[in-house]
Amino acid sequence: MRQSTKVFILLSLMIFLLDGAFVVLNYFFARNALESSIVEQGKQRKTAYDIALSLTYDNMLQIATYVANDKRIQNTFLRGKNAVENSGSNFEQPEVRTIQKELFSYVESSWRQMTSKFLVRQLHFHLGPGSLSFLRVHRPNKNGDRMDDVRFTIVDTNKELSPRTGFETGRVYSGLRGVVPVFATDPVTGSHVHVGALEAGTSFTNVIKQLSEQLESNVAILLTEKHVKAAMWPQAIESHFTRRNEPCNCYLEATSNNEIIELIKQPGIHATTQDVRTDVIPLHDRHIALSRFALRDYKGMRDPGRQQAGGVFLWWDISREVSAFQHGQQVNLLYAVIVFLAIELLLFFAIRLVTERLEVVVTKRTEEIHCLNRKLYEQANSDSLTGLYNRRYFMQRLHEEISRSTRYHKSFSLLTVDLDHFKQINDNYGHATGDQVLTSVSNAIKESIRGSDISCRFGGEEFCILLPENNLQQALNEAERLRIKIELLQIERDGNEIAITASIGVAVWHIGIHAEELLEHSDNALYQAKQSGRNQVRAYQTSDTAI
Repeated sequence: MRQSTKVFILLSLMIFLLDGAFVVLNYFFARNALESSIVEQGKQRKTAYDIALSLTYDNMLQIATYVANDKRIQNTFLRGKNAVENSGSNFEQPEVRTIQKELFSYVESSWRQMTSKFLVRQLHFHLGPGSLSFLRVHRPNKNGDRMDDVRFTIVDTNKELSPRTGFETGRVYSGLRGVVPVFATDPVTGSHVHVGALEAGTSFTNVIKQLSEQLESNVAILLTEKHVKAAMWPQAIESHFTRRNEPCNCYLEATSNNEIIELIKQPGIHATTQDVRTDVIPLHDRHIALSRFALRDYKGMRDPGRQQAGGVFLWWDISREVSAFQHGQQVNLLYAVIVFLAIELLLFFAIRLVTERLEVVVTKRTEEIHCLNRKLYEQANSDSLTGLYNRRYFMQRLHEEISRSTRYHKSFSLLTVDLDHFKQINDNYGHATGDQVLTSVSNAIKESIRGSDISCRFGGEEFCILLPENNLQQALNEAERLRIKIELLQIERDGNEIAITASIGVAVWHIGIHAEELLEHSDNALYQAKQSGRNQVRAYQTSDTAI
């Protein structure tokens, strides 16, 4: 009897140890699954943030490009540059002031729309080389100062004559900037000359709400003390920031929720980090998932060895997931104590149930994030008004087509379509009608092209169409059919039928021609069509091509 008791106790102890080990293993499995899910959500949100920020930069670049393509603005800016040079950079000269006021009058009405509809905070004309302020549309009385040591997007644009985007901290505030070079036709020589650069900028404060909604997370931007003090004036720091945050020694640039002040006080939370890092932080009666990663300014993006400008913080409530996890473990432990002999079986089904519930939550959240990523990807590659591809995606496909055609010794054609007198439509009937015209023309383009063709809204009222494996004659035929289709469009406004016509330039790619060179050929042909009376098709002629 005594031996049986010993065996019974020994077997009971072995079952208890095995049962306990099973409970412990399942606990760690469920916890690791939850932690992995939260870490993956942080990575997904970081990807979504990058796409959303890229869209913001594209918007700034498109706005700057739209303004910079206005002939009146180009010519006035050129006159201003000449006046500044003739006056020895004396911005108090009456001629300089007069030209500044004239340039301001051209962009004033558009500026109001930019600030209200597109969250633009800054529109700034700069003269090169370097960065010499000619006109701040947002502060027209402040000009003539040099910013070569803080506005590197401007310096590089004026130096390399190509668009730039990036985050920069200036003397007064930080901004998300899109910068394009401005060119004009010299009235004396008739040559195409570089005048300066045009910057369109916004701030994280302006876009933080939109970012928060897109990412389904709270968002905060923190800048390091070193970065802020290296760029901003002391009085600007004092007026822009309420205080320096301890213990991270950082400044809060923008946030969707002041809860970040408490989060950055947690041990081990710093303003900068190399990789995406996600932590679970208990906050009052909730659990918060906090992801953070590096914020790099324009110079930092070009030089990875440069110190970070700060950090991006994303956080969201995971109390429900944690509560579900904790509740499941309590149930498992209760069954293990009460139903000792059946603990293995009960724990198996209990843990399985909890795991399935967690997997459902994780799967649902992951699907939602994937859906958001797909939407953001579509937005990143499409023009929001017309539904055509945007300029960035088109340039990517153009380079791919050049590589493909080079490999297979094929040729292809490029059409550049520009609506005639489009500004008059906007002026006479309003921008809503102008948008309707752009949409109708875009639909006409979609109906005209083949499935293998690539069409985009290149900027403003200009469209580009890529025709793979089309020779010059085929491209001319396609362009003429499209021109007629656009001319037959019927749009009425206030009882008047709006006449819509387009000029089209055609260029053919051959081996050795770069993307920018092909675009220039097509633009030259478009210019010939415009000069010849508009509403017609012209082809770029070289020794290798013939109509």
